[in-house]
Amino acid sequence: MKSQYNILLFLMSQFLWSVEGNCQTPLVTVCPLPNEIDESSGIEIGKDNTYWTHNDSGDKPYLYQIDQKGRLIKKVLISNALGVDIEDIAVEEDKFMYAADIGNNKNDRKNLVIYKIKLSDLYTNDAVDAEEIKLRYPDQNLFPPESTERNFDCEAIFHYNHHLYLFTKSRGESLYTKCYELPDVKGDYTAKLIDSFQTGNWVTGADISPSKNKVALICGSVVFVFSEFKGTNFFKGKIMKTVLNATQKEGIVFETDKKLVISDEKNKDRNGNIYILNIDNEKLFTPNIDRFSIDPSPCDKKLFIAYNEIETKNYKIDIRNIDDNQFMLNETIEVKPKFTKKFNLMMYNDGNYSITFHEVDGKYLLKLLFSVKHQ
Repeated sequence: MKSQYNILLFLMSQFLWSVEGNCQTPLVTVCPLPNEIDESSGIEIGKDNTYWTHNDSGDKPYLYQIDQKGRLIKKVLISNALGVDIEDIAVEEDKFMYAADIGNNKNDRKNLVIYKIKLSDLYTNDAVDAEEIKLRYPDQNLFPPESTERNFDCEAIFHYNHHLYLFTKSRGESLYTKCYELPDVKGDYTAKLIDSFQTGNWVTGADISPSKNKVALICGSVVFVFSEFKGTNFFKGKIMKTVLNATQKEGIVFETDKKLVISDEKNKDRNGNIYILNIDNEKLFTPNIDRFSIDPSPCDKKLFIAYNEIETKNYKIDIRNIDDNQFMLNETIEVKPKFTKKFNLMMYNDGNYSITFHEVDGKYLLKLLFSVKHQ
């Protein structure tokens, strides 16, 4: 969902100058999305080489079926859905589609619901009724919580073993996504908190592979792939990460165990597209060993930097307006474990910026590019 302040931060590149490095992963464009879909927020695989997707808030609760040339085949209305903010969809094999109306930018909603729809109905009807799976979070007592504790927005779900798994998009100072478990049958539930993981970015989509041995999270321009986990301990196995080109990517689904399908929103001159990412080549990924992480991405008013190592070091940090090559910040700081630094982007003029951290001797560098635009 678009930020209230309409300040767009794009993780355009993230480079680790280390022994192996971290290269930007190539995407293969499948097709542009049709005009009816300008904010693709979730995506699933359909029959006969098609895809199902949907818009973010602002549209009626429609599900759209398109082919691999980007042509609209069918749109289906969820008749009994409020459609406040449908953020993701998930499929249970060939049985059901789940549409998650759980977007919660302000962290104040008390009407969170996931709609369960028979897949066969989607292919035969123009409107469908859905069962309602209502939910609340066990650790939310205030609506909204304090601004630093707002980790109850959610844009990412998948179905696994008779349950739904939700991954939050933190809008507070936390660098973590929280994973919750929910039954997949009609009812009113308190979700179960399973685990959390430090992404350093806003989670905007999730899926589990057909063989159920890999989980993918997309965080704007970053993709995490988790594997070799046991049960629902998704974050306890092997963790790999790659960086994509910078658009607002929100939908992700496994087509096969080795191939991910990704969709992004339209944004001015960047047309919304569907892409293929081949994850079979692990050389395109690096282990999650970043010394610094960024939260959130994209942001609304502030940018948070966190240091993830256990040793104290001196780092050079600078923020530069790359349009006029002017420094906003240029200093050397002592960075200790649990170090965080907050930047107020409201004071920045519209434009494109870079932020870099590197050791004084220059051995390590983290660089990100971001854009600020005030409405």
